[in-house]
Amino acid sequence: MGGVDKADVENYGEIKSQIEEQLRSIMEKCPIYEEEPLIYHVDVAAMYPNIILSNRLQPVAIVNE
Repeated sequence: MGGVDKADVENYGEIKSQIEEQLRSIMEKCPIYEEEPLIYHVDVAAMYPNIILSNRLQPVAIVNE
């Protein structure tokens, strides 16, 4: 992963402890998560004709099985 090297950060410990405290606070407020996740099914195959039309692809660009 790119970004800043951990050794270059002067207040790494302070930021880390702040994040840990925020996570502990969330765990104390919501110890049990009872919500069921929402699962969506996206029919990608149905989107192909719209992609072809919106990008103005020629029939030669469509690959047959």
